[in-house]
Amino acid sequence: MRGSIPSLWLVVVVATGLVGGGAATAQAPAGALTDGPVYLGTAAGENGPVEGYAFVLTEDELRQVDEDEAADDDCYELFAAGVRWRTVEPYRFDATNDEGLDATVLASNFAGAIARWERAAGTDILGGPLAPGDDVTVDRDGPDGRNEVVFGSVAAQDAVAVTVIWGEFSGPEERREITEWDMAFDADDYDWSLTGAEGTLDFDSVATHELGHAMGLAHPDPDCTEETMYQFTEPGTTSARSLEDGDRTGIRALYVTDDGEEDDDAGP
Repeated sequence: MRGSIPSLWLVVVVATGLVGGGAATAQAPAGALTDGPVYLGTAAGENGPVEGYAFVLTEDELRQVDEDEAADDDCYELFAAGVRWRTVEPYRFDATNDEGLDATVLASNFAGAIARWERAAGTDILGGPLAPGDDVTVDRDGPDGRNEVVFGSVAAQDAVAVTVIWGEFSGPEERREITEWDMAFDADDYDWSLTGAEGTLDFDSVATHELGHAMGLAHPDPDCTEETMYQFTEPGTTSARSLEDGDRTGIRALYVTDDGEEDDDAGP
């Protein structure tokens, strides 16, 4: 059975998926997308209340930056200070798709994108893959204890992918953490490829961007158009496969201590 994304009301955006092979549909209100993550509310977590947010990646031509307009020197943005993974957990990727893309290659590329970020951080952040099982979902109402990835439909204008994170995002920084992430790639409205061919979205590029959110990064200054975490993408480009200075600086700001050593809580 293909993985599902149940009706996912994100206050200003809706994500839906395929259930039992039948296409589910939903509509987002006009002007739905915003520059920042969308608050999903609170829910019960394994160790107490958690909060949820959704990040949406949209299709748009790269904005031309005025030569006199300087980008942020750091070119990265944290979701919130101290919000990161403190344990290493596995994920489930249902790579079933209607694009004719090899599921084994998709899974390998996804793992490679995780490794790309982890090399930059100098530590393990996310775990390895598990068998997806029969019901891979994006959880809107609360965490289900599983990190899940799926192809489906993201029913919001120009939205190509969405990542949802749950965790403890307030209080003392040393107690803040991400406890779950889910991710969906819109296969209903966009064509995907493994090469970034003309007219298709490059899976590797979009996955690398979305994984930055799953690890605790937000979109940087709009003038940071070269960074993987830049808030827009477009078909036919593979540039987001590689991490740029701002991306590497951002992930290290989360997972490396001031003395240059990897944080003991970030992974084994």
